Amino acid sequence: MHNMGQIYMHFNSLGEYLAQATEFHASKGESFHSYVDRKVKAKARKFNTIHNQKNMVDAARRLAEEAEAYRREKDGDDGDT
Repeated sequence: MHNMGQIYMHFNSLGEYLAQATEFHASKGESFHSYVDRKVKAKARKFNTIHNQKNMVDAARRLAEEAEAYRREKDGDDGDT
């Protein structure tokens, strides 16, 4: 378990990182908050798309079709009922 000194040290390190990141992005003409917001939105566009959901639905449908084809072949069912 962490003692208070370790917690304080980690808290200080985080504060120092945020201060330096804020200064760095300000020197580039953008606030650190705006930078983080922009990066989060870019990742959301990349990974949270309807296209990704469609791919999952298509993959599930193909898996179900393959399972049904396997079952028919295993059972000797040629599909003519």
